Amino acid sequence: MKNFDFGRYACSCGLVAVMLAGCGGLRQPFDSVQGDVNGAPPVTQSAVKTPTGSAYRVLYNFGSYATDGRIPEGSLINLKDTLYGTTLSGGSGCYASGGCGTVFAITTSGEETVLHNFSGSTDGALPYAGLVNVSGVLYGTTGGGASSGGTVFSITPSGTENVLHDFKGTPDGFDPQAALIGVGGTLYGTTAYGGSDGQGTVFSITVSGGETVLHNFGGMGTHGSYPEASLLQVNGRLFGTTYKGVPGERGTVFEITRSGNGHVAHVFIGTSKDGSFPRAGLIDVDGTLYGTTSGGGRGNCEGCGNHEHYGTIFAITPAGKERLLYKFQGYPKDGAVPDGELLYAGGIFYGTTESGGANCAISHGCGTIFSITRSGSEKVLYSFLPRDGAHPVSGLIDVNGRLYGTTPNGGTHDEGTVYSLSQ
Repeated sequence: MKNFDFGRYACSCGLVAVMLAGCGGLRQPFDSVQGDVNGAPPVTQSAVKTPTGSAYRVLYNFGSYATDGRIPEGSLINLKDTLYGTTLSGGSGCYASGGCGTVFAITTSGEETVLHNFSGSTDGALPYAGLVNVSGVLYGTTGGGASSGGTVFSITPSGTENVLHDFKGTPDGFDPQAALIGVGGTLYGTTAYGGSDGQGTVFSITVSGGETVLHNFGGMGTHGSYPEASLLQVNGRLFGTTYKGVPGERGTVFEITRSGNGHVAHVFIGTSKDGSFPRAGLIDVDGTLYGTTSGGGRGNCEGCGNHEHYGTIFAITPAGKERLLYKFQGYPKDGAVPDGELLYAGGIFYGTTESGGANCAISHGCGTIFSITRSGSEKVLYSFLPRDGAHPVSGLIDVNGRLYGTTPNGGTHDEGTVYSLSQ
């Protein structure tokens, strides 16, 4: 049984068909967001400004169950100026259940093609994460599958799909929610649940399907629990985040060797001085790691589930020395709940927040696209409106100086969008 209990979906489902019928809906808007209660001065921030004209552009509106897909949650990847991604639901693979999800391609001019419709059984369902390119073949993860524990799959740019591994829960893990990374021809990833202690794993898998569990998470043990994010390889070591951990169950940054030996680099405590509940992976910029936490920092984010504050951006050395780069302030000042991985381009970080921004007062903000310097000066580049897309949870990619991303909600049919924004 999969529990959507971390502020993402408020339901619990058993069989894939039931999960799709009961959980394939929209993210729930936050109930209420109050102002800062910590009294701490903000990090330098430019005034909120929504660009006009051609700066922001919707490339595609999802919305037809049987023909294209709905609710894209994962980040896009670029392969020869064509973008590839996944939708959590929709498609023709199991239409009666709302669709089991798709893999799609889209040009930068907005022409979309479905490459694969997931069936929910042997080939999986509910792909949360985006794809990774290894030597011209795309690899990804899903829920569902023959054992209902999720899959690792490959797909060619022309749409030929193959299941490499079917997760069974124990001992190999359950519910991979993060994108894979490729290191030297081997793929590495995480499962949010399963393994020997039921609280997630780190695994490796060859492109021919040979899977190995490198580490089992144990919650209140030493390395945290429930990893939802992609890994990062730095000098032969893998770094990642867990959504929960010790003490206080507010998440960790961990390090693990490719042979499976690991330790915690940082434990989040969730106060105004720290973040909590990291859902995104890390990036490496000149030997320092940067990431986001979906909670912690400033404010009192009531109605946000476990996100008791608005979220943070942090920097951490591989040795574990952490500092906060920015604390979000929520609607209508800036963003709140940054779930996606950061992008570093041209000396600037770019990212998204699921909530906050200057628009959508009823739901306390439909989310933002932001930039931030390495010294902590943050600027909102765009505040989403429902017609443009809403509540982005994925990171951004840079294609020829323009940013591209997805929203799981909003757009013409309220089923998500692919968008672009000039830097």
